[in-house]
Amino acid sequence: MYRQKEYMQLLKEKFSKTEIINAIKYKNSYEEKIKEISPKKNTLLGISIQKSKDIYGFDLTKVYTFNYVKYYLWRKEFCKNDDKEWKEAALSFVCLSCLSDLIFDSKRLGEKEKQHVANILTRDYFQKSISMDMRIITENPIDILYSMFINHMKSLKKYNFKIFLELQKDILNAFESEIYISTNKLVFPEKINIDLITSKSIEFVYSCLYLSAVDTHDFIRMKKCAVATAKLFWLVDDLCDLYDDIENQIKNSILFLQNEEVSSLENSIDFVFENMDTFFEVIEENLELLKNNLSYDVYIFFLYELYDWVEAVNVRMDEKNESIGVR
Repeated sequence: MYRQKEYMQLLKEKFSKTEIINAIKYKNSYEEKIKEISPKKNTLLGISIQKSKDIYGFDLTKVYTFNYVKYYLWRKEFCKNDDKEWKEAALSFVCLSCLSDLIFDSKRLGEKEKQHVANILTRDYFQKSISMDMRIITENPIDILYSMFINHMKSLKKYNFKIFLELQKDILNAFESEIYISTNKLVFPEKINIDLITSKSIEFVYSCLYLSAVDTHDFIRMKKCAVATAKLFWLVDDLCDLYDDIENQIKNSILFLQNEEVSSLENSIDFVFENMDTFFEVIEENLELLKNNLSYDVYIFFLYELYDWVEAVNVRMDEKNESIGVR
């Protein structure tokens, strides 16, 4: 594929100069911490995770455990307590979003299942659900997770209406972005609203972190760190997944950041090369912000999560070199 090997080599070199690469030193300790957490089988989250595996064949256990640790650390940082309601609210949202993503991307599942997910993620369905009684009487894990999420949003509406309105806007933007990316393949030439393809990442991550700590008294620092984390996760993820997304005809936001009509894939890839230094300046700037505003163990945990994407790039690069006899 056009400039793929060159891109992977450059990406590997660029990431090797960031602090993300140092997370390898903490890999074992954090994996042990994550292994200690498992979804309780008699809870709605535990039931939905088991049903996701039984009905769809998708195991959300790792999604749950990793994010449980993340929101535990986030609340420890900003709330000084481990209140389970808001942590569970964020977990229901992240599991709902991840399962939706897996269903949309599945080659096994049919249009009926995908359309059902698209229907429940719309603004109209959200507004209708917020105003009605969401009793959980379904066996479908996507509906269980959605009902859980809506019930938590109703609690938030009563707890703090201003925060509810703010998060509602960001969450609906993230849902709209998810539907758009999942139902519109990569084509050229094209000009699109960049927010429409970044909200799935940026506003999703920001909303999850914000939702998990809505009761903080340290709002300014929390929101600043949530924005920086969201930007990092978006940019690192899209940089690392660029060629996988191209191969699967997924609209990777990095290809459209020039904010004008993109005439061809080759021109878009050239643009990415020309702006690689700028992308990494943004990464370094947000890493520095987190380092200066988070406790060290929380900062290192986020580095570790980012390292997962970077490590995958290194593995793909090594496999490619082996396949052509390069050492």
